[in-house]
Amino acid sequence: MPNRESVHELINTLPDAALESAQRDLQNYQTWPPKPPIDVERVRKRVEELFRVLEDAAKRDVLVGTGFDVPAPSCSKVSARSEVAIAA
Repeated sequence: MPNRESVHELINTLPDAALESAQRDLQNYQTWPPKPPIDVERVRKRVEELFRVLEDAAKRDVLVGTGFDVPAPSCSKVSARSEVAIAA
């Protein structure tokens, strides 16, 4: 089982170039248990909200951009040339 002495021995064997990174990592463990990096529940709710907005926009056949509702381009119109290329 690791103890402080074995951790000190490990640190003493690190190359000088790795000390800064090791110090940063160890400082992150000063608070235990570590704080979660994000509020997972809040992010999950926000993602669900964004999906609802996109679904509603798709139902209205609009693209939602920077504050403007723009009619979505119609994909149902295919030129005769495209139909011939697809048939070939």
